[in-house]
Amino acid sequence: MPMRFGRRFRVGFRRRVPGGRRPFLLVAVGILGFLVLAFYVLDYNIRPVFVDIAKGMARRLATDAINQALVQTVQQGIDYSKLVTLQTDRNGRVIGATLDEKEVLRLQTAVTTRVQAVVDHLSTQQIDVPIGQAMNSSIFSAFGPMIPVAIVPFGTAESEVQQTTREAGINQTIHEVDIQVQARIQILAPFVAEPVDVQTKVPVAYMVLVGEVPQYFFDARGLPFYPPGWMVPATPGNSGSGPTSSPSGASGGNG
Repeated sequence: MPMRFGRRFRVGFRRRVPGGRRPFLLVAVGILGFLVLAFYVLDYNIRPVFVDIAKGMARRLATDAINQALVQTVQQGIDYSKLVTLQTDRNGRVIGATLDEKEVLRLQTAVTTRVQAVVDHLSTQQIDVPIGQAMNSSIFSAFGPMIPVAIVPFGTAESEVQQTTREAGINQTIHEVDIQVQARIQILAPFVAEPVDVQTKVPVAYMVLVGEVPQYFFDARGLPFYPPGWMVPATPGNSGSGPTSSPSGASGGNG
C-alpha cells in the first residue's frame, strides 16, 4: 500500500550575494566619500588664492587699458582754450571760467570708446598655480603639479570730465581739467565671480591764472563750481548777515 504524506515539502534555493562584492562596494563608497571631501577642502583653500590672482590680473588689465586710451587721447592734443571759456572784466582780469559742454562730451566719448575698445579685445589669460600654493602652504607654495586656469576678462568703461582749482602762489590759481575713467572688469574663472572696479583720474589740460582768484567757475552743465575755501557772496535781499564760506572742494556738478 503506497504511503501518503499529508504535507508536501518544497525544496528551494536562495540566491546569495557573492561575498566578494560587499568589500568592493565599501571600497567604492569610501573612495567616493574621499573625493567629495577632497573637493570641498580644495575648494575652501583654492578659492581665496584664485580670487586674489584673478583680481590682481583684472586690475592690471584695466589699468593698462585706461592708460593706453588716455595716452592715445592726449597724443592727439587737448586744447584748454576749447575746453574752457574764460570771462574777463573791463581790465582784462579773469573773473570766471566755463566748461564747454560740446568739447567735454567729445572728450568723454573719445576716451570711453578707446577704453572700451581695449577692454573688448582683451584675450584669454592662462595662469598656472602650483598645487602647494593652492593648498595655502607657505612651505610648499612653489612645489607640486601646476593647476592650469583660464581667465576670460570682459567689462565696461565710462569716463567723466572734472575740474579742480588750487593755489599756486601769491595771486596765482591753477585751473585743471581732469578726466576720471572707471572700468569694470568681470573675470570668468573657476571659483571667481566678482567684478573688479578700477578708477583712474589724470589731468588733461590746465591753465595758470595770474591775478585775483576768479569769482566763479561753471561746469559743462552750467552749475557753479567754487574753489576750496571760496567765500560765496550772499544773495541780495537774503536775511543772512554776510558771505558764507563754501565747503572745501564743493561743486554743483563736478562732471
